[in-house]
Amino acid sequence: MSNPASQSSRREFIATGAAASAAVIAGGILLGSNARAAATFEVPKLAFAVDALEPFIDAKTMEIHHGKHHAAYVKNLNEALAGHDDLAKLSIEEILADKASKVPEAARQKVVNNGGGHANHTLFWASLAPKGGAAEPAGPLGDAIKSSFTDFKTFT
Repeated sequence: MSNPASQSSRREFIATGAAASAAVIAGGILLGSNARAAATFEVPKLAFAVDALEPFIDAKTMEIHHGKHHAAYVKNLNEALAGHDDLAKLSIEEILADKASKVPEAARQKVVNNGGGHANHTLFWASLAPKGGAAEPAGPLGDAIKSSFTDFKTFT
């Protein structure tokens, strides 16, 4: 049987992560997307150890979700972009923009599915931090929350 306090902490952690992700999207703030000379996308490195989010997210879940699940999106995206070097030099946001209209029809759905999974997971990893959620967001994210929800407490 699980501990109710532990369940509450997990819920708060997930809610905070989801709220931060929604605020980033709602505020129109994109992850920094550098133009790359490389012809392949990569799974971003985590900014923390895989066990750093315990007890909220265990190390095994992080290893599977980051190292296998997200990696599969990247592998499939790179396969779909093979032979399309002009596209592989763009950021994922540029590729997916305008309903992925730059992508040839034969590869479009695979690029949308896997590119979207890669972009969403990249945002997800960037939204997590050990002992995160203790402070109110500042800068453009904080401003976006305040303009849409009056203050951070109302937002959460």
